[in-house]
Amino acid sequence: MSILSSVDQIVELFESSQCKYVVIGGIAVLLHGGRASTLDFDLYILASDFSNLESYLVGHGAKLEIKADHQLRLSFGGVQIDVLEADPVLGETIFKRSIRRKIVNSSCNVAAHEDLIILKTLADRPIDRRDVAELREIFEGNIDEAYVSQMLSQFH
Repeated sequence: MSILSSVDQIVELFESSQCKYVVIGGIAVLLHGGRASTLDFDLYILASDFSNLESYLVGHGAKLEIKADHQLRLSFGGVQIDVLEADPVLGETIFKRSIRRKIVNSSCNVAAHEDLIILKTLADRPIDRRDVAELREIFEGNIDEAYVSQMLSQFH
């Protein structure tokens, strides 16, 4: 089973949970047409939904591996899922700006390309810098640079 097929099943689970989520990370880059290589699935969850999500997912067969402040790491269907509690500064904006993308059989909320650029710039790992360069190439001439700069200025 491909990672996108597994992600499709996970998205269906999140859709049925009625929690407010948005896909971020390498899967989001893939859904925007990128070539990101990833072995996990990253989701951003509103704080109000985050507290109820753990028991819901475990009740549906997800295995809890690690729990840290503001983060759950689960495995479901052989896929690692990192669930991050949304940052209060970026969270609502990212959710409002998210778009729907088709995976295999399902559709999911995916962070807009500018918001992925922001999140990956803040993460600042080599893989994130590569993803930022790729997103900038894919969306060349169609990036709201003022928005990206304004949001990043709140963290620098």
